[in-house]
Amino acid sequence: MDNPMLAERLDAFAALLELNGSGFYTTRAYRRAAELIRSTPADVASIVRAGRVRELKGIGPGIEARLRELVETGELSELRELEAEVMPELVGVGRLIGLSPTRMRELGTALDVRTLAALREAVAAGRLEGVRGIGPKTAEKIRAGLTGLEDVRPRRGVLLSRARALGGEIAAALEGEPAGDPRRWCDLSSRFAVVVRDPAALDFFASLPQIVSVLERDEDRAVGVTVEGIPVEVIAATPESFGTVLVHATGSPEYVASLGPLPERATELEVYSSIGCPFRPPELREVDAADPPPDLLELDHIRGDLHMHSTASDGKATVLQLALAARELGYEYIAICDHTKAVRVVEGLDADGLRRQAEEIGAVNEELAPFRILRGSEC
Repeated sequence: MDNPMLAERLDAFAALLELNGSGFYTTRAYRRAAELIRSTPADVASIVRAGRVRELKGIGPGIEARLRELVETGELSELRELEAEVMPELVGVGRLIGLSPTRMRELGTALDVRTLAALREAVAAGRLEGVRGIGPKTAEKIRAGLTGLEDVRPRRGVLLSRARALGGEIAAALEGEPAGDPRRWCDLSSRFAVVVRDPAALDFFASLPQIVSVLERDEDRAVGVTVEGIPVEVIAATPESFGTVLVHATGSPEYVASLGPLPERATELEVYSSIGCPFRPPELREVDAADPPPDLLELDHIRGDLHMHSTASDGKATVLQLALAARELGYEYIAICDHTKAVRVVEGLDADGLRRQAEEIGAVNEELAPFRILRGSEC
C-alpha cells in the first residue's frame, strides 16, 4: 500500500470518527498523520514494517496500530465498522440538503437503508410518512432535496485549511488540478471542482474514500458528495481545452462571466493572452476582470516573524538556530516569545530563565548584527 493510499484511508477514518462524536484533537491527529504520510518521500509502508513509524512526528501508538493493520491486511476493520454505524453516504447527502447527521442516521435505521439509491426508492414508495418524527414539512424537505440534489448548494462551507487539503487529496488521487473555491483560497469553500485530462478518472472517482455518493455522471463530468455534505465536480477536459476548462472551474462565476467568451486553449496563460487580459492568480478572481487587481503579498515581502518558541519551552530549535534559519530566509528580525511558568500546558520559563534568555539573545544579536532578535514571552 503506497503513501497516497495510506493517507486516504486515514482521512476517511478521521471523517467517520468526527461524525461518530470523537473529539476534535483525535480527528485532527489522524488528518495530520495523513498529511505527513502524503508529504513523506520515503515509503511509509516499509517504515511501518521496520517498526520505525513512531519516529515520524505526530505518529502515536494508536495511529501506528492502524497503519500496521493497513499495511499487513490492506484493510482497516474499524473503518468498516464505522461505515456501518455512521452511514456516511446518508450523512453526506443529508448535510447537503440541510438535515443533521443524527436525523439521517435515524432515517436510515427506520427505513433500513444505507445508500442514496435505497433512500430514493423508499421515498418514492411513500415510506417516509411512516417514520416516527418525520412530519409533513420534513418529508417535503427530503423529497424536494432529493429531486434537485445535483443543483443544491450546501448551507455551510468548509474552512480553508480543510478545503485545501480535501481538494488537493481528490485532485492528487485523480491526477488532476484542483479548482473551485479552494483554489481561490476562499475562507469558506462550498464549491469544489477538479479538472482531469483522462476521462477514466471519472470511473475511479466513485471509489475515493472522500466521496460517499455520486449524484450525477455523464461522459465528461461527474458530481459526488463528501461526508461533509460538500458537492465535488470532476470535469474531463481535452488537452486543447484544459486551460479554458480550468478557468471556468476555478471561478468565481461572476469573474468568469466578466471575461466574456473564452476560446479553447491548453493553458490558463494562453487563455488570458488570447483575450488580451493580464493573467490573474486564482485568489484574485473574485471581482470584475475590468477592475485593476491589488498587489499580492509575496514571500520576499516578509521581513520577519514576531512569534517564535525556542527549546527553552516547547520549540524545537535554540535561539541561535532560529536566528540563523530566519536570516537564511532573508528575514531582518524575529521575536522569541517562549512560554512562562504561568502557562501550565508546557514547562515554561521562570524569572531567572527569562533573564538568562535575555543574555543569550543579547549575545546572538551582537554576533549576527544587523539581524535583530526581539524579546517577548507568552504568559
